Amino acid sequence: MLTSTDWISYLKSCTSIKSDYGIAKLLRIDRSTMSTIVNKKGFLGVKSAVKIADELKIEPEFVYICAQFERSKCEEERKLWLDLYDKIGGTQLDEKIREKLRISSMTNN
Repeated sequence: MLTSTDWISYLKSCTSIKSDYGIAKLLRIDRSTMSTIVNKKGFLGVKSAVKIADELKIEPEFVYICAQFERSKCEEERKLWLDLYDKIGGTQLDEKIREKLRISSMTNN
């Protein structure tokens, strides 16, 4: 399942915005919040998940469920979010996004 940093990377690859600061501005979050997310010490909130989904023209449930999965502390909760993600087709979307991120990173190197 995609992480908050994966979603931010994908958003960067789909927009002309290349900096964390620029993405923070787009998401209307402060730079310290963005830094917390990028350093894997925090997660996307509901508003950020919805904004990312809007920018990517996908259903917000995909981004929101990933953030909730990432945030979950017990295996039972993680299984619930993973099952829901699978039911809405998240696994297929996940594969497409990961492939696009791989291609993007190869062209940037």
